[in-house]
Amino acid sequence: MNGKRIDFGYRTRSLRLRGVSARVPVCLAVVTAVLAATAVVLALSGLAFGEYPLSITQVARALTAGEGFERTVVVEWRMPVAVAAVVFGAMLGIGGAIFQSVTRTRSAHRM
Repeated sequence: MNGKRIDFGYRTRSLRLRGVSARVPVCLAVVTAVLAATAVVLALSGLAFGEYPLSITQVARALTAGEGFERTVVVEWRMPVAVAAVVFGAMLGIGGAIFQSVTRTRSAHRM
């Protein structure tokens, strides 16, 4: 386009990978990273709470090289529930975004 840059009104970064390129808003990337980190921290901390309470160090030990009852509690009982919660929450969010886009709800669009 004649060497001119397009101003989108906000800061963007261009990502290029093997013939595919995309412009990603910097604010979107930061917010996505913060929300993903928060989800991981909450899911991992959720492994410590339950009828048999564990400390964060016990959970970390059970995930890395633990054995015995603590590993059973964390890996076999609590981990599937935590993974399912994160996956189903993401699916609900994606479904809500699609529904708002299809119905063209005003709250789905930027102001």
